[in-house]
Amino acid sequence: MVEFLAARRPPPAARRPPPAARRPPLPLPVLPSPRAGTMVYGLAAIDSSGRIADRTVIRALGWAPGTRLHIREGSGVIVVRLDRQGVFTVTGQGHLHLPSAPGWARSALAGEHA
Repeated sequence: MVEFLAARRPPPAARRPPPAARRPPLPLPVLPSPRAGTMVYGLAAIDSSGRIADRTVIRALGWAPGTRLHIREGSGVIVVRLDRQGVFTVTGQGHLHLPSAPGWARSALAGEHA
């Protein structure tokens, strides 16, 4: 005996595939730690008297007028650091004057950017 079974076509909603299993969330990227400090840049020309007029870096360091400093030069690099017994100071206007005794402030660096 041959049987024939006919069924109606199911409605469109019934033809959708079953919902996929819930996926786990994507992993988050590992972010670098926040900076522990800040970086400040300044650019100024050194005039013929050895004065650096830009006060951006001096203010960021908290150096007020009268702050004593140690200034040295070596291999074309000028290093300025806080020194309570230093002979150099931040001027009353908040500028930095490089020493002219060795001659490198007036001749070699005049017009250069610091």
